[in-house]
Formats: sequence, C-alpha cells, structure tokens
Amino acid sequence: MKTRTLIGGLVLAGAITAGAAGTAIAQQSGGSPNPPTTASTSAPASTASDTAKGAAKGARKDFVCSHQDQLADLLAQRKSIQASRLTLEKEARQAAVDAHADALVARIDKRIAATTKAQAQVAKRTEKLTSWEAKNCTG
Repeated sequence: MKTRTLIGGLVLAGAITAGAAGTAIAQQSGGSPNPPTTASTSAPASTASDTAKGAAKGARKDFVCSHQDQLADLLAQRKSIQASRLTLEKEARQAAVDAHADALVARIDKRIAATTKAQAQVAKRTEKLTSWEAKNCTG
C-alpha cells in the first residue's frame, strides 16, 4: 500500500512540475494562450467589475423572486425543527434535574441557549426575506 502511495505521489509531483515548466516556457517566449482583446484593455477595470456586480445582483433577485415560496417553506421547516429540538432539550433538562445530574444540566443548558439563538437567527432571516421580497419582487 505504501508503494502505491509513493508512486502516486511521484507521478503527481511530476505532472505539477511539467505543468509549471510549460507555463514558464510560454511566458518566456512571449506567447500568451489568451491574448487580451482591445475591448478588455480599453474598458477600465472598475466598469467591468461594476457590470459583473450588477449582473450578479440581477441574477440573485431573479432567483429569490422565482423561488420565494420554497425559501419561505425551508425557513418554516427550520423553525419547526428548532421548536421540536427545544422541546426535547427542555424535557431532557427536567429529567437531568430530577436525577440530580448537575454536570448534565449545565451541558443541556448550553444546548438550549444555542437552539434559542438559532431560533432568533431564523426569525431574523424570515423577517429580512419578507421585507426584501416586498421591496424587490412584483406580484
């Protein structure tokens, strides 16, 4: 097994070295596999970046608006799962209190705090999604 790993590593190292050597040779010879076009050199970089950001925002808006029902369902499912988890954790805490297991009660309290924090995050995300959809999505 070690021999296979060693041979595989050597083959990988050889391939990386060959690729790096080929790139270095291409750069020294002055040839570029993708020469810049006049359109990309004449436009400022900030304009191209702004155009890309605008396209990304438009794609995100289209995606969220077309899947808003599914996103709301996923958030509702997450909220339901967390409510169930919190119920179970509270039952487990009560059982640990009844058993006088103080260390276990402390661990369960940490889990309850984490679940409560997660519930607050889901509520915040749900509110944010709802307000964003009201502003950006038509119909």
